[in-house]
Amino acid sequence: MTELSPQQNEKNRSELPIEQQANYEGSWTNLMIERLKNPKIRNQYIDLIYEPEELKSKEDSDYSKKTKDQIAEGLDQRTKNAELKTNISFSETGGPHANMQFLSVCMPMKWVDERNKSSEKYLKQVSMAEAHEKGHLIRFFPVLSDEIFFRNKFQNAFDVNAAIFPEPTEPSEEEKLKNPFVNSRYFSEKEHYVENNIKYLFSPTEIVERMSQLKNYFGMKGNEFFTKEHLSYSRKHYLDDVGYDNGMTQFFQAITPEKEDAFIELINSAGI
Repeated sequence: MTELSPQQNEKNRSELPIEQQANYEGSWTNLMIERLKNPKIRNQYIDLIYEPEELKSKEDSDYSKKTKDQIAEGLDQRTKNAELKTNISFSETGGPHANMQFLSVCMPMKWVDERNKSSEKYLKQVSMAEAHEKGHLIRFFPVLSDEIFFRNKFQNAFDVNAAIFPEPTEPSEEEKLKNPFVNSRYFSEKEHYVENNIKYLFSPTEIVERMSQLKNYFGMKGNEFFTKEHLSYSRKHYLDDVGYDNGMTQFFQAITPEKEDAFIELINSAGI
């Protein structure tokens, strides 16, 4: 049997068995950006953002809607910014984050070092986090007037009530002594804990980046079709292979059997 060269193997990755597609070892950021440059994926995102613009213009004849060209221009500029730079922070606190004001992503060295010390999979975790945050910069979802439209569209693919969130940890006696307000804040947060977690994790911007994580996990670089077989495999292996859970447990829980068809339709049509 003739073995494929690395170049041939990568080119035909989507034709390999699922288990050989999974656990992609290269840069997840480069992979995501290559997908977003694919004409089909790019147009999916543009059409998605344009949809509420079209609806609003029908409801209000005076509304000046964005054109698809304007949406495309913004997408291309944000993609270029994400491709060109990653800021490094030496702060002692905080994790990877996107700064929408300055259109940049910051990767704190302390967080990277902690990955290095605590996990053999730290390179993959850093790659995943960078791609996730850069995705936030690129796939910008209008809020305010369009928030309900996008939230309804994306949450239709999930049963958010099926997600089980662990209870927040009660502060220790030492923490209570150091900060007299920590206990009251804990009980205040606990009261709305599930509600706040659902609002965050199942917002459109967080949903699309976790969908992107799954496509990255299988090394998808273009408009490959994400199947139920991909979903089933990732449920069983994604967390073990990546070694870092940024809400993916609850994400998988919310894709109930009744929601799987809607999820598959969404991940393959939303410019992921």
